[in-house]
Amino acid sequence: MTKFGVRVGSFLVRLTLRRRVKTIYTIVFLMDPQGRFALLRRSHLGKGQHLDGKVSPVGGKVEGRDGNIFLAAAREALEETGLKPSKLVLRGVVFIDSPPAALCYLVGLVPSFADAVKAGREGAILVGTLEEILLAQEVAPNLPLVLKILA
Repeated sequence: MTKFGVRVGSFLVRLTLRRRVKTIYTIVFLMDPQGRFALLRRSHLGKGQHLDGKVSPVGGKVEGRDGNIFLAAAREALEETGLKPSKLVLRGVVFIDSPPAALCYLVGLVPSFADAVKAGREGAILVGTLEEILLAQEVAPNLPLVLKILA
């Protein structure tokens, strides 16, 4: 079993996953008050070759120092875009059997994309409605399906 903490208001809720997972990942859709999203066109870093050159949300592995998935998601958003979400909402968890992992899908609210890094080590930031971004770009595998589930 895998355990991790989730903050709900001022309470820390400890979740126990009934499945064994080696790794927990956060996948964060950053959204502004106008309903626009910021996604990344991923650089060819070789870290996740299935994402090289593709458009995907920000995110990454939850590290021991993070404490919980919300802190991990905020850290990843800041590292990859320069943006710190004012609020993060967990929308779903998907389990993968091989390798055993949990994918935590979150929506992160940001006041504006004005402070976003235009392009960084992780890739170039694309801002627009999901429809605009998805129509114009090559997207990560399963992203359209995930967006239908999260909608």
